[in-house]
Amino acid sequence: DPPARNPATSFRAVVWNVNGLTAARRDAVIRIFRALDADLLLLSQVPPFESRNAESWLPSDERRPPWQMFGALGVRGTAATAFAGLPYPKEASERLPSLLFPSAPRQQDTRRTGLANATIPGSAHMVVLGGRRILVATLHLYPSGGNPEGPRERQRVIEAQAIHAAMQRQLASGFAQAVLVGGDFNTVATREPVDI
Repeated sequence: DPPARNPATSFRAVVWNVNGLTAARRDAVIRIFRALDADLLLLSQVPPFESRNAESWLPSDERRPPWQMFGALGVRGTAATAFAGLPYPKEASERLPSLLFPSAPRQQDTRRTGLANATIPGSAHMVVLGGRRILVATLHLYPSGGNPEGPRERQRVIEAQAIHAAMQRQLASGFAQAVLVGGDFNTVATREPVDI
């Protein structure tokens, strides 16, 4: 059975890097997903062989809207993907790219709701809770490299700064009333990417 929700809770979000998921462990992971009864699933590193099956992991409930998937699954096994079982404002698909990437028209065309460029695997989407639009971003920052002064940590900091700037632009626009960011920050060297 799903764990009981606090009556004051509006929604439940689960963030999980499923790296290392094997066919042998798949059924157990699916049971966990369904038992958690989340409204939002923010996943990193969905294996390519699971890309076509990922939607079957989700709990079914006639009381919630149909699940929406945001982000590309299984790209080199490092994609950051979100599933939302909450209402999605249709106008968001047109508004998000220009607000997140105002100076990148080519990227707006090719990654309509993407938070990512070539170095920041991620996705962004909007959900509605209690009449408020909430921007949800799931990400997977540059992996490995435990040297606090090394190039991989600098890359993670740059990625975190780009994401932070995009979220600030979104809030300043007034189109979203809140932001939720989750995913794998890969804090193997310092906490700086999270602190940003």
